[in-house]
Amino acid sequence: MRYLITFVILLIASTSWANPFLVCDPTPEAVTHYGVTVDGVDEVVPSFDCGDGTVRLMYDCEGFSPGAHHIEVRAINLWGESDTVPFDCVKVLPSIPSGIGLSAK
Repeated sequence: MRYLITFVILLIASTSWANPFLVCDPTPEAVTHYGVTVDGVDEVVPSFDCGDGTVRLMYDCEGFSPGAHHIEVRAINLWGESDTVPFDCVKVLPSIPSGIGLSAK
């Protein structure tokens, strides 16, 4: 299960509005589900089949509220679960531009 820890370290979650999915590098098909805990709320999601004998995590972050979030992820297969890997991310809403106007020439 140690090799499963490596994939979680490479999770992509810089900002939720730019990329609405939390993903990981492809892992062997033996991973059937992923456990995702967001701000203390645990959820088990099925793995996404990449079609080449590997799977990955595709967790939709669209429902995240703006602000900081603590996330923990673990891989799950028939033999058990990997170690939990924690990390933090911040959902930032784009600012509304100011000082923009139209003028006739």
